[in-house]
Amino acid sequence: MGEFGAVLMLAGATTMRTETLPIALYLNISTGDLNLAVAAATILILISLITLCAVEYFDRDVHVF
Repeated sequence: MGEFGAVLMLAGATTMRTETLPIALYLNISTGDLNLAVAAATILILISLITLCAVEYFDRDVHVF
């Protein structure tokens, strides 16, 4: 998700060709399709929350001194 600028500069923003989820969000906002933009943003937020919870869950028993 943090490589939006690099993907946009190297691959461009072509629908259904070089489209990642952040690029899809960008394209949907730029074309005015707010329903799909909100759906893409929700998916990105869910991926982030699930990843954060998984890391916190698996990291709770590891103690490094």
